[in-house]
This record gives sequence, structure tokens and C-alpha cells, in this order.
Amino acid sequence: MHSNTSLAKAVFLLAAAAGGPAWGHDGPHGPHGPVPTPVCADLANNPAWGLVGNPYVTNLTAVLVPATATNLAHCQVDFTDVSLAGSGWGYMHGQTSKIRVRVGLPLNTNDGGSGGVQGAWNGKIQSRGNGGFAGNVSAVTPAVNGGYVGTGTDTGHNATITNPIPNPNAPPATVEAPPSENGAVFALNTDGTLNTGRVMDYAWRGQHHANMWGQIVSEAYYGRGHTRNYFVGCSDGGREGHEMAQRFGDEFDGIVSISPAVHWDRWGFSAGWGNYVANQELGQNGLDAAKFRDVNERALAACDPIDGIVDGMIQETRLCTYDANQAVCGQPGASADPAVCLSAAEAGVVNKIWDGPRRHHNGKKLWVGWERGAQGVIGITPAATGAPNLFGEQINRYWVHKDPTFNWRSISEEAFESEQRKLTQLFSPFIGSDSPDLRTFKRGGGKMIVSYGNLDQVIPPNGHYNYMQRLFDEMGGVSRTQDFYRFYVFPNATHCGGAGMTENVLFNALTNWVEHGVKPAHLVAQVNPTRTRKVCTYPNTPRYVGSGSTDDEANFVCQVRPSDDPALLRKEAGLLQGSGPLHGDHDIDKRRLQHGHGGHHHAGDD
Repeated sequence: MHSNTSLAKAVFLLAAAAGGPAWGHDGPHGPHGPVPTPVCADLANNPAWGLVGNPYVTNLTAVLVPATATNLAHCQVDFTDVSLAGSGWGYMHGQTSKIRVRVGLPLNTNDGGSGGVQGAWNGKIQSRGNGGFAGNVSAVTPAVNGGYVGTGTDTGHNATITNPIPNPNAPPATVEAPPSENGAVFALNTDGTLNTGRVMDYAWRGQHHANMWGQIVSEAYYGRGHTRNYFVGCSDGGREGHEMAQRFGDEFDGIVSISPAVHWDRWGFSAGWGNYVANQELGQNGLDAAKFRDVNERALAACDPIDGIVDGMIQETRLCTYDANQAVCGQPGASADPAVCLSAAEAGVVNKIWDGPRRHHNGKKLWVGWERGAQGVIGITPAATGAPNLFGEQINRYWVHKDPTFNWRSISEEAFESEQRKLTQLFSPFIGSDSPDLRTFKRGGGKMIVSYGNLDQVIPPNGHYNYMQRLFDEMGGVSRTQDFYRFYVFPNATHCGGAGMTENVLFNALTNWVEHGVKPAHLVAQVNPTRTRKVCTYPNTPRYVGSGSTDDEANFVCQVRPSDDPALLRKEAGLLQGSGPLHGDHDIDKRRLQHGHGGHHHAGDD
């Protein structure tokens, strides 16, 4: 949200006392004349600008990064945030947060910037989300190139710290063990206990701190506050965007969330369901990748005509009911190549993969499966090569069992549900980012655009339909929800992109909505060089008008619907729900970060 000018005033007085501030000739003005502003290097050398000497800041650098063929010149500020300490914040005794933060600043007037409200800055902030288990500082140049102050973070752990040990349950040959921070092991202490402080830093605190630091540093560098505060992320970054809306909703003007992993505690483990099934029913070598690819190609071809247009796209994958038994060797619709047609047992496994895990006692769905037609899904790695799913399997191994050498193959189909339930019970409050209560975000005027590709190969996309029903119920219905939160499903798009689902399309629609009040009734996807397609606001659907090229989005209209198709929703009603989010922010605010006090004196601290 819009900032105040308190820091600018404080910086004016600090800089005047320190002597020798830089003065931008066309910079901001205060009540006593021009507000002093630094050059980039001053941010790491002069205490007047608020970072040097702040006890919460270590490893501070500030350098001018020259322009390249693809990126604009900017001031890059890097440091480690150690503002939180001790057991009161979930760490071990003597530990602090170690959130690496990067702030990318378009050049101010002193450093030669021009064309913006101050230097090259457009006056706005764009925080950049992470992916997977994070552990690397997210890039800020996509924001800076657009004139925004960009913020990035590793969310409090460093994936380059590794400690591979022999795996007695190979393959794979080795697994990571503490003090490694590569993958989910970052949250496992060397004594075998779980570090909930590191989990919370990963879940929401790291990104929140990066954004707050972006506000603080930009105000010092430009001598003025920001006018808009945005967040953009995909996958885990999309989950982080939902966390920002749920926990800190009054701080953000707009959020783009692409392929969001909001059901982290459910989809991560359940996405690997297929490998548990394949290991039990087919043996350690699992399901051959070529066979899974072929049967998905056949499903896509069989279901392509459902929407009335044969174009290699399925508009609504939930309507596709192709049975893998049609691809069994010798069947009329199967491949004649014995290397890719299926055995009856393999067809049974594929159907279970598409269906998803079910409750053992009543057969109802526990979680969603993969969509027919999706290629290269990460949950179907042949068992001979290692773990079934990088994400959920690691959380179950390191966070639930707390055992780096835990053998995932020991989990049977019958035991899968209890494993999933335990994981959700323990970690939904931390990484279940699917709270439908977005009242604070809505009250503050925030706007959110969310998208999925219906052939996502990393996160089964249909879980978000379930979330949307809960959101509609909580926030007063479809129309009232669409006043601030809009969801778009891109046909044939995959994880984080493809088929015209681009960050630019989504973010441009968001800023037009936030800054000009233009509600995006639909988006336009550039599916390929010769095809555009309307993507309607959920639950509306595109309908061909009956004439003109089907490669031109202008020949489609969005059919307004009061709700989703009840028959489709019934198929996946009653999915496992979490107990999150963890009550309270479990964080400190910008004022305490800025002045370097508060985080080391939390109630219950060591």
C-alpha cells in the first residue's frame, strides 16, 4: 500500500548530521528544501542511510550493476537479515534468522537515472517469488527492467550448502542430511528435531521481510516513499503470494499468483501417488516414461473434440474421461509398438494416477490426480531413478519422519492415506496457504490475479477449483469475490507458462485493474504464433460464436455463469482440508526492522 514519508524525514536529519549528503538536482523536496539522497555505494558505507550499523543487517554490499544486453543498469543491495533470534521465533538456542535479501533499485538521479518519478524509478515495488524449496535469492532484474524496485530472498536457507550421505535404500545413491540446506532438509536440525523457525521463514517470513526491506531501502535511496506495492510469483512463489494476501493483506496493492502451490501440505505428497502405486503394482522399475507419454497423447487426441473444435487443445480437461485400458496392447486404439502400448496392469496404474489417491474406508477422493494429457509430470518418475516426488516425499522424509534415509518404498497404497493425513495435520498451519479469509486484503483495496495451466505437470491443477468454492463461500459469492480476486485457467498451458500464460499478460492486467479500475473480464493468450484465445474469468467459459477462424480470440465470447458445473465439482468434493493457517503473523513489523529493535526480545526467547 502507499507509504508515508517518515523515513525520508528521518534520513534528511541523519544525513544532515553526518555531513556530505548527495543532492539530486531534480529529486524530491521536503519542508526544508531538497531531500538528500545517496549514491548507491553510500547505502553500504554511510550509517546515515539506515543500513550500516543496523544490528539486524549483516554481510551488507551495495554496488552499481552495469547495463547488459538484456538488463538495465541498477543499484543492487545485498545483505542478510538476522532480525529474529531464539526459540521464541522457532529457532534453536543461539540461532537467528539468516534471510538473504536482495533489493534491486533503478538508478536514482545521483547515479544517472532518469525517466521516472525519481531517477529511473516508477515509484513502485515488485517483490519476486521463489520456486520449489527456495534456497536461492530470487532474481530482481525482471522488476528493475520495468522500472520497479525489485526484492528477492532465499527465504532463510542456502541451497548451496550440501551434505550428501550414502542411501541404504538406493536408488538414489545418496541423500542429503543436516546440516545440508538443499531441499526440505533445511528444516531438520542436526539433533533430529524440526526447526519451525526455518519453516516459517520459508513459508512467509522471508518474503515479507524482503518486501519490508524493499520499502525501507527504496525510501532511503530515492528520498520518497513508494506509491504501489506488488508481489509476483509462480509455483511456490504463487503460494507465497497467497500468504502475503492472507497474513499481510493491507500491505499489498496487487498480487499475481501463477500455478500457486497453496495446498503444499497436500498436493506435494499426493502428486507422488502414482509412484507409490507403480512401485507396489509394477515393481521397482515403475511405469516407463515412454508408455506414460504415449497414453497421454492418446487421451489428448481422444478428448480434443469435446469442446467442438479439433485444435490440439482441451478447453476443459475435467470433461475428459479417457480410459487407459484403451491403450492396452492389442486394443483398437492402442499403439502397435510393444514398447509403448500398455499391459493391463500398467493401464490400471495409469487410471489410478489420473484419478488420484482415495480414502481407504469409503473410496472418496483424498486429493486430485493428474489431468489426462499432461506430459512429463514430476510425480511419475520411474522408481528405479529415485524418489517419487521431489517435494512431498522430501517433506514426509525430513519433516514428518525426520529421517534422511527413510525408505519411501515402505509406504503401501493402503498406508498412503494415513501418511498424507499426518503430514497435513502437522504442516498445514505452516505451508497450507489456502485460507479463504482474504477480508483484510479486500478491505485494503488489494487485487489478485491467479492462473493455472490445465496441463500443469508439476502441481495437479484441479485442487484450485476446490479452493475457489471455499473462497466464494467465505467472501460472499462469485460476484463479490471477483471484485478483488480473479482466477483464469489457460488450456494446454503447463507449469508457470506455455500456451500464452505469461507473466506480462497477467501483470499488465493486474496493474490496469489496480491503477485504472479496469476489471479484466477476460485475458488474451497468444497460444502460438498464429493462434490467440480468450481466457475467461472463472467460472465463465469461452464459447465460439460459430463463424470466423478459431485461431482468433475475437471469434469467442465469454459465457457468464453464476457458478461452476455442479457435476464437475461433485467429482472432487470433500477433498482433504488442512487446519491452517497458523494463527498470528509470527513476525516483526517494518518499524522494528528499520530501527533495529524488537526481534531479539520476543516473549519466550532464549
